[in-house]
Amino acid sequence: MHKFLALCLFSLILIGNVSTAVSGILFYDNCEDEPDKSEWQFQITGNGNSFSVSSEQFRAGSNSYKYILNPGNSTRVEHALIKKGLSAFEFNKVYWIGYSFYLPNGSPYERGVYGQLHGRPDTPINECDEYRNPLFVITPDPTTGGMKISQKAQIDRCSYSPDGRYYDRSTWHQIPNKLLVGEWNDIVMQFKLSYTTGAFFIFFLNGALVLDDNEINCYNDQLCPYFKFGIYGSLSQTMTAFYDEFRVGDSNSFYDEISPKRNISSLNAPLLEVVK
Repeated sequence: MHKFLALCLFSLILIGNVSTAVSGILFYDNCEDEPDKSEWQFQITGNGNSFSVSSEQFRAGSNSYKYILNPGNSTRVEHALIKKGLSAFEFNKVYWIGYSFYLPNGSPYERGVYGQLHGRPDTPINECDEYRNPLFVITPDPTTGGMKISQKAQIDRCSYSPDGRYYDRSTWHQIPNKLLVGEWNDIVMQFKLSYTTGAFFIFFLNGALVLDDNEINCYNDQLCPYFKFGIYGSLSQTMTAFYDEFRVGDSNSFYDEISPKRNISSLNAPLLEVVK
């Protein structure tokens, strides 16, 4: 895998005038070869689901990661980011994540999950803390033809109650923008996780700002959340998705550095760094 760790590199960014910026890329996976097991953990449940490196579709280079999920109830074929230093996204720090994914023509527009930040319980289930739904989820919305973004948060450390899981915040954002089928979808997000103050989450889909949220956005856990992508869901039809050009950046990064293929000439792409 042609991956790199690049911290504090200087680069020239052309935005009207030439200015100097500090590169904040922490991780890059071009999805050309088999995922490095020290960086990605493979997660699969259900029958007949599969993962491969494929040349059928690619956003850049000549390959991408291909996931196939068959009909079933709450099954998955995903990769979780476990690279040292990025296996947990720390609270109260600014991060960027960018990647592309492709749904082939004829794909069912069902509520599969195409990216999520997931929490970890601090103590065994049913003692004080327990596994909860992901604190951030990207999914199509078949009822509207758009997409939905879920956010959850909790202020209390102890999440267990006799009635089951509970949240101080549980929100679905209705996004009118539809995930493209037969084309690549480019995702860029900038966020700071907090269950107290200073939280924010900014999300771009195909160059358009679709979410700018400033409320609490994570759980009060000792262990910080992790990121994963692939396909998760309860589907009625087989679904295929391809992923490419995955990047993670820190607070020194910016949209054009994280955006797949760094297409700064796009009229739809924001040309200025988003700062919170």
